[in-house]
Amino acid sequence: MSNITKIIGGLAVAGGIAVVATPVIYQKQIDKNIQQEKQLLLQNNVTVTEKTNKDSFFNIKREYILTLTDVAPIIKKYYPNVRSYDLRDFKKAFDGTQFLVELDFSKFPISHKDAIKISLYKLNDYAQNNLKNDYTGKEILKFIQNKGLEVLIDTNSLDITKARLKDIALTLHKSQNSGDSLNINIANAYTTFGNTIKTNTDLIKFNFYERNSNFTMSLNNIKYDVSKKDDFNYKTNMTINKINFDMSKKSYYSNRMKKTSFALTDFTSSSTAKTIVNTLSISSSSSIKNAKIIADKNNIDINDFKFNFSIDKLDLVNMKKIVALVQNNPNPNPDELVPYIQKIVNNGFIIKINPLSFQKIAIKDKYKNITLEPFTLKFNTTLEHNNLNKYSNPQQILRYIQANLHITTTKSNADMLIKQNPMFAVYLSQISKQNNNKIDIDISFKNGKLTSYGKQIH
Repeated sequence: MSNITKIIGGLAVAGGIAVVATPVIYQKQIDKNIQQEKQLLLQNNVTVTEKTNKDSFFNIKREYILTLTDVAPIIKKYYPNVRSYDLRDFKKAFDGTQFLVELDFSKFPISHKDAIKISLYKLNDYAQNNLKNDYTGKEILKFIQNKGLEVLIDTNSLDITKARLKDIALTLHKSQNSGDSLNINIANAYTTFGNTIKTNTDLIKFNFYERNSNFTMSLNNIKYDVSKKDDFNYKTNMTINKINFDMSKKSYYSNRMKKTSFALTDFTSSSTAKTIVNTLSISSSSSIKNAKIIADKNNIDINDFKFNFSIDKLDLVNMKKIVALVQNNPNPNPDELVPYIQKIVNNGFIIKINPLSFQKIAIKDKYKNITLEPFTLKFNTTLEHNNLNKYSNPQQILRYIQANLHITTTKSNADMLIKQNPMFAVYLSQISKQNNNKIDIDISFKNGKLTSYGKQIH
């Protein structure tokens, strides 16, 4: 036998051993993980029973029933001061609720699509008996029976990589012959996992129809990303391509349909929290490309709206104490928070708005048309290190504050305000500079004095 033949033969044997050994090794790891999850669920008052097991040598194919035995610890964790009769109602509604978990994937450490399916399997007897008593309830039970609420999970090896919500198209009616209905649609909603958790949804839509009123709300192309180290270090981003709201209602007096609508395009929002040594900085920003509001015959049109807000140099040590206190008790006694708030105030902080702006706001009604041209506001204020307390008077507080306000707008906007109140022209002459159609307003406050462009305002 040649050396090449021996090498090929050796590789074939090694490959064969790997093909046979991998499923055995992988199954042991899977069984270990399942046992760990069972114990964890049991600690959280969820029992796990095996419904079916159709495993083969190369594949895992099983079903498990998860039963919520006691919802009270979960409720108390998030609402420690929940009232006893509310807790009793929660237990009555949710104890005994069951979920179906389906496992279907190969015993090889590769990417598995739809490896895990989790669906709402059965409501408890109390909830089911109540829903059986009306037509809408029967439709909800049928929706659950058909696995209408189902999450599909992709895995890479044994790590979750993607979770998708099965598309939902649910229509509920008041009665079998009623024209009144509620339609709920959710399309292509999924979350991917990694250093950044990303959630995407193509469509969320609600339609409610009845004889005297109609209501529709839809959100298109929603994206939300979050990367989080802890409660004080995170970053989030959200975009929504379109938000639409339409409502029509028949007037009781005139029998006329009144219509209200709201349309928004290209909404973005982001927030950031980060710590530097013992200080915390929090910022948020949002923007809207266009917002159009129509209320009967009144119209408001807003273009290119932006708003950025931040708080810097907050006392991190005392912020952590406040967060811990609120997490342990969502409704704390305000007196417990006062010492920590006092220290945060005494250590000072900086607040900024940079900017609040828009390109145009047009307001129309049956009496007048108003158009506001480009407007930009920037503001910052610093509360310096101080010894203030709840008994401090306004003069003492102002001693520790520095602030600056800058506004850029057009002469047309200023002329419109002067037309409404001629005295505004006097104030404007003290705090602004004009260059052609552009007006800049600058106001500063420091050492108890109000100035504009270096001159004190009287």
